[in-house]
Amino acid sequence: MVRFYCTKQCNCCYYTGFSVFTHDRLTRGGGVAVFCRNDLSVESVAIPQRFYNIEVVCIDIKIKGSIYRIIGHYRPPFFPRLIMSTLRTV
Repeated sequence: MVRFYCTKQCNCCYYTGFSVFTHDRLTRGGGVAVFCRNDLSVESVAIPQRFYNIEVVCIDIKIKGSIYRIIGHYRPPFFPRLIMSTLRTV
């Protein structure tokens, strides 16, 4: 995992040959990102509105007829574990 700080106004998180999928933190700074090579067949997965305040990004990658779901998220230390179990419904 790489920690970085970026805003949508800068280009520091965009790399040649890669697509980036992000979910920015609602407050100042932070969020999550998933980078995928451009030669992969990738689709962003919509996160239900009830999870909007959680830092999570979800994509489906299609490889040789199979679909793999990748979920990137950040759980702050103070985040209740009970809420984490609801993420399994995504």
